[in-house]
Amino acid sequence: MNNKLDYKKHEFKVEISETTIKRVDGQKFAGISNGVFKIYITKYNKDILYIGITKTYLSSRLSLGFNATKKTGRNGYHGYKWIKSHQGKHLNLIVFVFPKLRSEDDRELVETIEAELVFRTRVKHGKWPEQQNEIHFYNKGNGVVEFSEKLFKKII
Repeated sequence: MNNKLDYKKHEFKVEISETTIKRVDGQKFAGISNGVFKIYITKYNKDILYIGITKTYLSSRLSLGFNATKKTGRNGYHGYKWIKSHQGKHLNLIVFVFPKLRSEDDRELVETIEAELVFRTRVKHGKWPEQQNEIHFYNKGNGVVEFSEKLFKKII
């Protein structure tokens, strides 16, 4: 499993405006592949706001979450809660790209890592990520727990 969990870490500063989430330096989210799983974390100062996964382009995922927030929600999805509470602020966006995790069979593994990161946030800070809506739990073994501990150290 270790080889399958090779990853690349990216860090960005983003700003939440009335109309979009954009990089502060104006650059695009270059190097963030489409079609592979990614875990992304939004932070404001040291507070972890949200931990999520996506397989689409990061800019598309962020736009979806932003646009759903402005509407009443479709199919029960209402977007990111942290957009309204952090409008006009600069956030840190940390993205772990897993180039070997591409298939839908890999989804449970990525969701397990996401859940472990959310849980570690709870243990470390005594609270869940401020704007976390849901997490999915699967039992994928001790290797995932140890791997998630290493990733968590890279986001705190």
